[in-house]
Amino acid sequence: MITHFKLFAEAGDQEELHKFRVAVKKIRSFFILIQLNNNDAGFLKNFQPVIKVFKQAGIIRDTYLELQFAEQYQFTSVEFRNEQQRFLAINTIELRHYAKKDLKMYAKVYDYLLSRITDIHSEDLVIFYQRQLYQIAHILSRRKFDEELHTCRKKIKHLLYNYKAIGKKSAKEITLNMSYFDQLQKLIGNWHDKRSLVDLLSVNLTSDAHILTLKIEIDTLQRDIANHCNGFWSKAIPTS
Repeated sequence: MITHFKLFAEAGDQEELHKFRVAVKKIRSFFILIQLNNNDAGFLKNFQPVIKVFKQAGIIRDTYLELQFAEQYQFTSVEFRNEQQRFLAINTIELRHYAKKDLKMYAKVYDYLLSRITDIHSEDLVIFYQRQLYQIAHILSRRKFDEELHTCRKKIKHLLYNYKAIGKKSAKEITLNMSYFDQLQKLIGNWHDKRSLVDLLSVNLTSDAHILTLKIEIDTLQRDIANHCNGFWSKAIPTS
């Protein structure tokens, strides 16, 4: 996490910013599990300074991706592109400006939280995964394509990140089809990115012709997601 943010601060590399955000997501997912194990409601509160910068980085990342999508789909609004580039530059400069202070904060927060981590009991792992699974199943059963579906993707990522972090030996009592969940979260992520771009372009562009291709792709993604959700429990938990 710290290394990727430092590299971003030095050169403004968008890929390093993306890696920083992924690292924060993984750490936060693990801390959510640890908080359950420790029964300590204040555990994640201490991670909030990092989350604040994570959200600022998210604004930059979203703008960067919007520009990439606009180029991919050949949106021709010079005014839109220039405004997004200006917004991206201003936010990138601001985040890099405070990077030295943020890096010191990261190290302090990270060391403090690591010192509070205790052993994770297998019973707590099972409870954590059961809770996440039932919450995911409930959201998917709604068959609605809204922000709750994006929340569902975050919960799926908690499963994936923690499964990798704790290792197969520690998770031997947990039997999940991780390949299925990975495919599902990628579909939802792609759907959410394109839907967000359509919302943005609907405000900034006047012609529906600019976003027709995107809308067709979104419809296809929604059908794919719905198909993946059919028979959720049989796909999520292997029988053999």
